[in-house]
Amino acid sequence: MIKKFLRNVLLITIAIIVIGFASYGVYQVRVSTSKIPSEQSEIFAPSAPLESQVLEHKIKEEIKEEIKEDIGIDIIKTDIVAQNNHDWPTFLSIRTAKPGPPENRMDYEVLREKYPENDFIQNIITARLVGIKALPPSLVAGLTRMDKYLELYGEVKTYYVGIEYQLKKENRAFYNGVNYRLYVLGPEEESWVIVEAFEMPVHLMIEAGYGFGTEEEKIALRIQQERQRTGKFINARGEIIEE
Repeated sequence: MIKKFLRNVLLITIAIIVIGFASYGVYQVRVSTSKIPSEQSEIFAPSAPLESQVLEHKIKEEIKEEIKEDIGIDIIKTDIVAQNNHDWPTFLSIRTAKPGPPENRMDYEVLREKYPENDFIQNIITARLVGIKALPPSLVAGLTRMDKYLELYGEVKTYYVGIEYQLKKENRAFYNGVNYRLYVLGPEEESWVIVEAFEMPVHLMIEAGYGFGTEEEKIALRIQQERQRTGKFINARGEIIEE
């Protein structure tokens, strides 16, 4: 009697387990099919996360490249603010420490100690950035010692920069109004530093399609053309600068 009872209990238990598994399987099928409303969803759903990841990666790379490109512009902005504020420590800190390039910080310190009367920063009343364009280094390679800089720094950045100066006294290097410069920067000490900065031949930028198209740029072009034609240094008003 007891054996028969135990056998019935066992059979009932097995039946319950079988029914439970069967019900779970039907539930799983229903859930799965509810998530795929059509054949089109089954085809395109798996690719969506991949496309999203690719797009996200592309955006991140573009942002990194943008930040990298802006480093040089930030350095130039810092330079002009330092000139405006007569901030020699900052002015020197963003210049190269390597011997040879014109913007070597030690050379500036020596010249400043030896010829304090020629402190050009003290001659500046105000300095303001009015325009800046990144240039392909190959475009201006003939204007500077590009091969030497590439050897020293591995890579360079070059910029066409317009700086508006108001001066205590004009000279052959600076005049009142917008002066145009070529800046060359190189990587050094985990940052970028100014390697060279000098007057840009404006006509080259206009001819190459990198001009600003401003009246100030036309004035600078006339100043440079007059110097090339007569050897005279004039200011924005056409007056001869005596030095």
